[in-house]
Amino acid sequence: GSATVICSDKTGTLTRNEMTVTRIVCTDGSFSITGSGYEPIGAVTDESQMTVTLDDSPALGELVKAGVLCNDARLRHQEGQWRIDGDPTEGALLVLAGKVDLDPDEVVGHWPRTDAIPFESELQYMATLHHDHTGHALIYLKGSPEAVLSRCDHAWQSDDPLDVEQWRETAENMAAEGLRVLAVAEKRWDAHKTVLELDDTQHGLVLLGLVGMTDPP
Repeated sequence: GSATVICSDKTGTLTRNEMTVTRIVCTDGSFSITGSGYEPIGAVTDESQMTVTLDDSPALGELVKAGVLCNDARLRHQEGQWRIDGDPTEGALLVLAGKVDLDPDEVVGHWPRTDAIPFESELQYMATLHHDHTGHALIYLKGSPEAVLSRCDHAWQSDDPLDVEQWRETAENMAAEGLRVLAVAEKRWDAHKTVLELDDTQHGLVLLGLVGMTDPP
């Protein structure tokens, strides 16, 4: 026998449509994350299999915080199950925060959103503007590595020009392992500005890292 066409449906049929962060690469190194689904229980380990906390890796903490703030989803516990209201990819970032004991509500309370550029397929990224209560402002951006890396000048807490090709190769290697890859960046902003324009996100960003996700079978 033979087959000329094979049709398959993936999300929600072959996979659970429960995106799960399993890998992070940032300026502090590469990390693996255990646990699956939306239950915020798991651990972060480094390349030597040692458990890592946010106190051990400031870069990891900044990336997780950005994933919480540049986010429209909500994680809730209902009838004994953890559920996501919104996009599963964004939900996975909230679950990640729970695994490192970062309270999303507390983070949002410290850095309330004042404006946003919603994700669109033409842009391939989402951006949000946040102000704290002490006169500071930050723009956060998350999206495809191609869209984000091209807008970054350097990596977090580094003065060296960003090696875009190296980070792009890392993202491609993660994708080759079957991971969906997001890049996350930030930009310090004028605290007096409360409106976010497209031009504000075109250059001058600082790369926080790459997030790799799987969709469990």
